Amino acid sequence: MILRNLVALACLTLAATPLHARCEAVFETLTETSGAVDLDPFDPSPYERTLRITLRNTGTDPCRIGLSATDRTLGTRVLTNTQVPYELIWNNVPIPNFDTPVPGRELALGNGQVTEIYISVQVRRPVQAQPLPTEAVFTLRLHDLDNGNDVISQQDARLAANIVAIAQVNIAGSSSSFGSTYGIDTVDFGNLEAGKQQSVFVQLRGNAPMRMTVQSANSGLLRHEVIRSAPGIPYSVQLLGQTFMPSTLRRFNGLLSTGLYGINMPMTLTIIELGDVPAGQYSDVLTISVQPE
Repeated sequence: MILRNLVALACLTLAATPLHARCEAVFETLTETSGAVDLDPFDPSPYERTLRITLRNTGTDPCRIGLSATDRTLGTRVLTNTQVPYELIWNNVPIPNFDTPVPGRELALGNGQVTEIYISVQVRRPVQAQPLPTEAVFTLRLHDLDNGNDVISQQDARLAANIVAIAQVNIAGSSSSFGSTYGIDTVDFGNLEAGKQQSVFVQLRGNAPMRMTVQSANSGLLRHEVIRSAPGIPYSVQLLGQTFMPSTLRRFNGLLSTGLYGINMPMTLTIIELGDVPAGQYSDVLTISVQPE
């Protein structure tokens, strides 16, 4: 009998992914490139400020880092004490409001390297927002992309903003949304006669109580444009339930407007009497001003 030794061999190849040293990049400085943002609730343009951030790799090995940013809402970012949204942009890509790195964006840092990055803070129009100081508050984080996206450094950031008190006035020939029709700057009575009337609409809008003033350049008189010594022609103003001669400054306090469309207030101008006046062109400048109280 012939005995044979049967030997079965199994070959197993062992492989391992090289370990990366922990990245030691840190936030070094964070600087606003300009001051607080003044937000006008009636300006449709977005507002933008830039944060300049200096990063340093304090370690002896190069590494790849990612960036994330979160604020307290973990959803739509809004300025404190408001519903005014804002966005953070890095390299033209929005930074999601989550504690994971921005997809598709990374930064390579050599050992000991210092670099700067720029974060754009874009604030949308604060529709109907009341005037108050506010701010964007968020936390920036650096992630080690070679070690499971671990957070290796974080930095709190703030961008100050002010929703400013705004009051605006427009004169229109008809009742409409604020500014939706062309404003007018001349009321033409044509041939003057006692009792003749012309009406316009005073449009106001603001995000705070307003004070309005009405003032005549000629103390409530239409004056001859050539013969300045000629007698003036008096006229009256009817506005907000009051009829008055604009011979002195008239004030209206505590006016309110809601939203972007404003309020329309009819204003009627009436020629009181002509008297013995020479023929010619007569005029006055009636100034209507408005400001937040």
